[in-house]
Amino acid sequence: NGPKISITPDTTICAKSKVQLWSSGGNSYHWSNNCYAAAFTAKPSYSTTYTVTVSNNFCSDVDSVVIN
Repeated sequence: NGPKISITPDTTICAKSKVQLWSSGGNSYHWSNNCYAAAFTAKPSYSTTYTVTVSNNFCSDVDSVVIN
């Protein structure tokens, strides 16, 4: 079975504001911005979709969050 992913819900922020993004449910993480941590701070200039691949041993799953 793949990991059961929990992720930051879709969020609306002011332009160029910071937002903490997180994911849990696995033992390794790879975000679409090449971050390899479970959590990081993003500061998007425009609407952005961040995708994370969460792995747990030999299985992985993908989820995404939209920041507007």
